[in-house]
Amino acid sequence: MQFTPQMHGKFNFGNIANFVAGFVNQKLGADAAQASARKPSEPKQQPAAKKELGPLPELSASNFGDECVQKGGLCAIALLDGSADNANKQPHLDMLTALRKRKQGGPLAFSWVDATCHVGFAAHFDLSEMDLPALVVLSPSKLRWARNVGAFDAETLGVFGSSVASGRARTDEIKELPPLEDVDCATAVRPGQ
Repeated sequence: MQFTPQMHGKFNFGNIANFVAGFVNQKLGADAAQASARKPSEPKQQPAAKKELGPLPELSASNFGDECVQKGGLCAIALLDGSADNANKQPHLDMLTALRKRKQGGPLAFSWVDATCHVGFAAHFDLSEMDLPALVVLSPSKLRWARNVGAFDAETLGVFGSSVASGRARTDEIKELPPLEDVDCATAVRPGQ
């Protein structure tokens, strides 16, 4: 594997740490696969069929409790520019949907927020329009959160989510759950308009 700024982000500690963690996880996975191939064959159990998840939920004031707070565990919330003129919105949603499917059954509940519409929500995590896209992992029960620093791709975000879930990533405290305003994002005035 080679670290490339186009794929992995700027050459800084956070991005390099995510890159190395991804490499180690990949290497450990390959070693485990080789070790299991050497064991005498045992009857393999078929994994339980995963239920269809549907589209990645967009958080709003009406569904924040159901999609994040009541599910228990951790909320992996992508903060995206949801404006119609953002050409990267759909590719990001497709990548996040695939990541959600891959991580199904784990402690992360994936969703997204239109951060250019819900500016106050993004500000709770010290994020502005210039920081998008971003992913935060929020623990509603512990009032703690962490932000991914690095490339916004499935591999990096998957490693980051696993790091937070296992307690290896540092988290910050928040005083209360950030509120989502009850606004219609289709007609909302966005920053810079």
